[in-house]
Amino acid sequence: MFILDLFIAFFIAIILSVFLVAVFGWQRPGRTGFWPAMLFIFLIIFLASWAGGVWITPMGPALGGVYWLPFVFVAIIVALFLMALIPPRRTSTVKLEEESRSVEETEAVLGAFFWLFIIALVVAIIIRYVSW
Repeated sequence: MFILDLFIAFFIAIILSVFLVAVFGWQRPGRTGFWPAMLFIFLIIFLASWAGGVWITPMGPALGGVYWLPFVFVAIIVALFLMALIPPRRTSTVKLEEESRSVEETEAVLGAFFWLFIIALVVAIIIRYVSW
């Protein structure tokens, strides 16, 4: 069941990540380019989908004994939150010194929050499989 859960979460995360980055042009805060954005959003959606999928009550059709609908719901909700929380990229290249410092501080806080969130998701996944 572990492998099938992993595969379902991976597949859903790949589809949503490519969709958000390629179609909507979503970019990671502080970085530009396709691959940094793809890796960032994939990691969040993958781990959140996996954690939510194993913790939420099973519902919907089963695929090889695994109910995949909770994985999809969690992935879509997390993707929508990411789209709503991340502001659009500015096109202006002019930056004031004070604005630059503010952006650096914001990126540092978001980076710390990102890693704490990733660690929390990994711990939630581990606890679920150990507690079965």
